[in-house]
Amino acid sequence: MPQVLQAPTISVASSAASTASSAASAAEKSAADKSAASSSASGASSSASGADSSSTATSSYASNASSSASEASSYASQASSSASEANSHASSAASHASDASSAASNYPSDSGIKSDASTASSAASQASSAASKASSESSTASSAASDASNQASIASSADSVASSAASTANSAASAASSAANSGDSSAASSYSSAASSAASTASSAESTASSAASAAASDDSTASSAASAASSDNSVASSAESTASSAASAAASSAASHHVLPNTGGNGSSSSSSSSAAGNGGSGSASGSSSSSSSSAAGAGGNGSGTQPGNGGNGGNSANGGGSSSQTGNGGSNTLPATGGTTGQTGSSSENGNSGKHTLPQTGEASDQDAPVLGLLMVSLMGLFGLAGTRRRKDDKTSK
Repeated sequence: MPQVLQAPTISVASSAASTASSAASAAEKSAADKSAASSSASGASSSASGADSSSTATSSYASNASSSASEASSYASQASSSASEANSHASSAASHASDASSAASNYPSDSGIKSDASTASSAASQASSAASKASSESSTASSAASDASNQASIASSADSVASSAASTANSAASAASSAANSGDSSAASSYSSAASSAASTASSAESTASSAASAAASDDSTASSAASAASSDNSVASSAESTASSAASAAASSAASHHVLPNTGGNGSSSSSSSSAAGNGGSGSASGSSSSSSSSAAGAGGNGSGTQPGNGGNGGNSANGGGSSSQTGNGGSNTLPATGGTTGQTGSSSENGNSGKHTLPQTGEASDQDAPVLGLLMVSLMGLFGLAGTRRRKDDKTSK
């Protein structure tokens, strides 16, 4: 009976089983790789999304920081303007105080001017103090604006970093997805790591931008407060200048009341009034007829409270007979006697003035109190003229 060989059959079955096992193992590995690659791709995508979010936030922070810096700069400009105006007010107040002080020095006994000068000086000091504060506030606002600008620059740089990181993360996520589709888990994992790193960079940039924006906002607030304070200081300086100006004006007005303007002088008058200086009399008529001649009027001398005597007017000068003067000046100094004339009313001058020249000077100083004496003198002179006339007529008869 023939023998049956079974060994080859066993060998083939064993080989097939081994191949199937290997295939199954490979399939499992492939499935695992695909799963890992897919997971890596998913992680990369998530990282890219996070990077994008960080980039968007960073951009917002940078924008806010820039706005804060711009506002801070505007406040700094306002503070500087207020400080400049305050300094101008302080300078004007000091000038007013100086004027008031000069007036007080010229009239030290005037308590009103002295009080005005003190008020102006106090106001000038207040304006100076306010201007100093405004300048300090302006400096604070300027520093805050400068720091805000620096913070805006930091935020802007962070925005650039975050944007670049987000771009990197998105590229890595795309590569990871491709690797996952091809089942290359190793490559997918590598790309996923790159995406994660980029996302981390974007997140860090976001944090930096956030801090910078916060600092810029704080600087903006500081600059705003400083500008407000500077404006207030400027108002104080302006008010102080106004006070100093009013005080200086009051001092000047009081000082002006001390001035006594001199009289410019006109012609003397015949009315009786007080005078700071007497007027000079006018000229009487220098010729006359054989009958009583008269001058139209003698100038009125300075009578009354004048500090200088007036020059008396000339009486009428007649060749024969006694002339009469309607008015005779009082208080004038003359060198030759008038030919007759009677004293009239006394005149005085309200201002200095010359009404004419003497054609014949008079001697003595006539006054109402000297009228009787002057009358006697005139009678004597008339007697002499009469005697001379009689003698001349006798001589004429003798010669005939």
